[in-house]
Amino acid sequence: MKKLALILLSSTPLFAAPILQDSWNINYQIQALSPIGQSFTASDAYISSIGVGVRALNPSSAYGTLTFSLFSGDGFGGSLLGTAIVDPGIGYDGIASADFSGVALTIGQQYTLQVAATNASPYWGMEDYSIDAYSGGSAYLAGGAISGDLRFQVTPGTAPIVVDPGPVAAVPEPSTLALFGLACLSLGVLRRRRIA
Repeated sequence: MKKLALILLSSTPLFAAPILQDSWNINYQIQALSPIGQSFTASDAYISSIGVGVRALNPSSAYGTLTFSLFSGDGFGGSLLGTAIVDPGIGYDGIASADFSGVALTIGQQYTLQVAATNASPYWGMEDYSIDAYSGGSAYLAGGAISGDLRFQVTPGTAPIVVDPGPVAAVPEPSTLALFGLACLSLGVLRRRRIA
């Protein structure tokens, strides 16, 4: 029984806890202050999703989608690692998440999630905490870093599964098949002559 428990524990991938900053008391209008973002320090090599606090500023108005972009480094100056379109839905209030499960991270390095209103919708707001609640990164508005952090969550994940198709069978070329057929025909003719 103890051996089985050890085998199960050793085969289970270990993750750090999700990064969660769930406090907020200020709304920033995304379109007016874009780009808006939050940097974080990676505690896992892979993540399943990254989300930020999004709030409908006018719940009765038509909404558009949001574009989430993930950059290496602290701020928006690093390499673009991935982009996702998120549709929180009319009247949404909570953490809207995007799937970044295909992106490999380096544990201990900083990354920044940028959020923008895809179709310039003025009705989306980003939720921010007015003091520095997360020590591993900073919130960013159009003018640069601010003293608070966005309401955000980084959920750990696993490496993407890559399926190996196995060895590919070689397909003979037409000229090779023709030579093989000619050789068989010649052998058949020679055999007939010997019998006759």
